[in-house]
Amino acid sequence: AALPKRHVVVSWMSTQTQALSYPPSLVRVRLPDHEFSGVLRLGRSAGPLKAYTELVRSGGLKPDAAQLRCAEVLQAHWEQLSQGNALNRGRGCYIWGSVGVGKSLLVDLFAECCKLNVRRR
Repeated sequence: AALPKRHVVVSWMSTQTQALSYPPSLVRVRLPDHEFSGVLRLGRSAGPLKAYTELVRSGGLKPDAAQLRCAEVLQAHWEQLSQGNALNRGRGCYIWGSVGVGKSLLVDLFAECCKLNVRRR
């Protein structure tokens, strides 16, 4: 299947660094560009939990109870940050799990919802 326009092919053998328009975990979400952009707009205004549930509703992700719980925790952090409050020291969250369960996807979705300027190295 053809990849949506938001996908950027990166040559890992390249000596030049190429910027991705979205983190690799979000690039893999299979939705038309207009739907994906709408999910991110919704997330920026309502938080990562709303964005996650919309991705599930639209068929971009399969429902997963552990991902939903993680999205709920990230939502609480998003709400604090969106109100201008710094997260309390020692009150972050630690996300762990097996390979391929969606940890990076949820963190990248959170960063997109926060409009964070995160650099990948």
